[in-house]
Amino acid sequence: MPTSKLPNYLKSRRRRNGFSQRELAYLLGCKTYRNVTRYERFRRSPNINTAFALEVIFDEPASVLVAGLFQQARKRVRKRARLLLKKIEVQNKTAKNHEQKLATLRRIISGQ
Repeated sequence: MPTSKLPNYLKSRRRRNGFSQRELAYLLGCKTYRNVTRYERFRRSPNINTAFALEVIFDEPASVLVAGLFQQARKRVRKRARLLLKKIEVQNKTAKNHEQKLATLRRIISGQ
């Protein structure tokens, strides 16, 4: 079982790259550095635009920068995929894209 990840690794990446919170906030287009503080203290999760901006700034995938959030999302989706797979397996096998759906759900569940 994978170990639990922190919700994000923004503080360590910011420090590693030598930025202050104010400088990172500026790069992100934030009006105040407080948003960066909230992200680093796990009080707020970055939205998708901010996650993409962080990916550009730190040259790392958003799924690595916000690893704990990614891990939680993956767990939720895999759980739903298992339930949907059970439901679809008993449905009409002649339905459009039936095999493709099954293959996609199995891939999600297996983590590949």
